[in-house]
Amino acid sequence: MRIALATAAYLPNGSDDDQVLIAAMRSAGLTPVSVIWDQPADWSSFDGVVLRSIWDYHLKYERFLEWLDEIDRTGVPVHNSTDVVRWNADKRYMLELEQRGVRITPTVLSATDDERDLADIARERGWQHLVVKPTVASTGYETWMTEAPVTLDAGRRFHAQRARMNVLVQEFASGVHAGEVSMVFLDGEYSHSVIKRAAGDEFRVHIEHGGTVELITPARAQIEWARSVVHAVDRPWIYARVDAVNDSSGPMVMELELLDPELFFKYDASAADKFIRAIRPVNSAR
Repeated sequence: MRIALATAAYLPNGSDDDQVLIAAMRSAGLTPVSVIWDQPADWSSFDGVVLRSIWDYHLKYERFLEWLDEIDRTGVPVHNSTDVVRWNADKRYMLELEQRGVRITPTVLSATDDERDLADIARERGWQHLVVKPTVASTGYETWMTEAPVTLDAGRRFHAQRARMNVLVQEFASGVHAGEVSMVFLDGEYSHSVIKRAAGDEFRVHIEHGGTVELITPARAQIEWARSVVHAVDRPWIYARVDAVNDSSGPMVMELELLDPELFFKYDASAADKFIRAIRPVNSAR
């Protein structure tokens, strides 16, 4: 079975994480093929498509949505499902999770037609430290932090950014300093976790910004909480990653990654095999 692993042009062979999955797929008798998602390809020639390192989709978002439609028309199974991917690609999903009872980082949507400025939001919510991020973004793209009272420069930066895109304004989660825990679920079941720590004064934990990663085993209560988060998703999925930090009231969601998350296969020897078992039944039916 030929399985397309969709990736970005700047990662034509996939990421380091993908290499672990590719080796396991070959050992399992599958034929993985790294394919750049936004370049011409015969997607119908594959037995399945898996979204992996398409970490530039936010820079070509309209094209990305068109590509999902194109894949749908082929009838080839896609993981995660295009339905859940469309939902997860826009971070406004966080507010939907909150409406379903999930505790998230305190978040306000500021759309391009919003007349409030950043100082207004800071006053309304009583936040001292604020993070601004696009609703469509990856790996910390155009994400920045500021403080109240909001300076003239920060206000101008916010206004200019919001004129170009919808943004989320969030209260900075101080728990980030202790580390952000990523809990991976495969085929509906908890698999493994890592803790990501930011470098120095950086608040973004991504490896691209100097962050570090370490395998951990969270408390059972935190795993069960993460399970309740993924159960709040009302669309089909194969893989999920719950990114969370803790404060005095417990864990809160920083991100729920269902699109193209790093799944940290190299930190758990059985994770890639679990992933393969999850996608194989669908592809075997073809």
